[in-house]
Amino acid sequence: MGERVQRKKIFCFGDSNTWGINAIDGTRFDELTRWPKVLETSLGKRFFIIEEGLNGRTLLNLNPDNNEACGVSWIEKAAAPHIPIDIVIIALGMNDVFDPSEVPLYEIDKGMRALITKIFNAHRASSFTVPVIILMGPPSIDRNFDGSQFFELQINKMIALGPLYKNIAEEESVKFFEASHFIKTSGIDCSHIDGENHRILGCELARFIEGTLK
Repeated sequence: MGERVQRKKIFCFGDSNTWGINAIDGTRFDELTRWPKVLETSLGKRFFIIEEGLNGRTLLNLNPDNNEACGVSWIEKAAAPHIPIDIVIIALGMNDVFDPSEVPLYEIDKGMRALITKIFNAHRASSFTVPVIILMGPPSIDRNFDGSQFFELQINKMIALGPLYKNIAEEESVKFFEASHFIKTSGIDCSHIDGENHRILGCELARFIEGTLK
């Protein structure tokens, strides 16, 4: 018998787009559609995916009544059962942009750096190798939806997340994936992606990961 190959773990930590919400009716896309499972299929048997998406999850601690929806607070508890993790994909920040408290970008910057540090420290505390971390930028924005003119501030802040995350990735020695080069929002609103874009995202992330791990 051949030697058994240890499958690499990819931990996808995100919001409703990671969970796989269909913005049309609020249902969840199936495993053939949502991007984490498309990623798993595209990469093959050497990898398996841990889906840790939650509708409404923010990067910062903006949900005092729901700790699970606060990315920085929840990351250690969410990741703990799966450590050591090989790759962590972080897809957060869009809900922070749309929060009524009008979160400034510098707070998102601090929050993302804190989240990265917590992932690294959780592995180092047990003498594990730190994972490859991939920060995912937001999709490009399809502005052709009803009421788009009322979200100009949020749309502009969302567009700014990509350059912000790229800079963080460079300074924190992690990877950056520019999702806006491949996918766009659904046109139903300015934050969710449709099934076709889920499938594209999963395939493009697989290519990115295969190139990253060479």
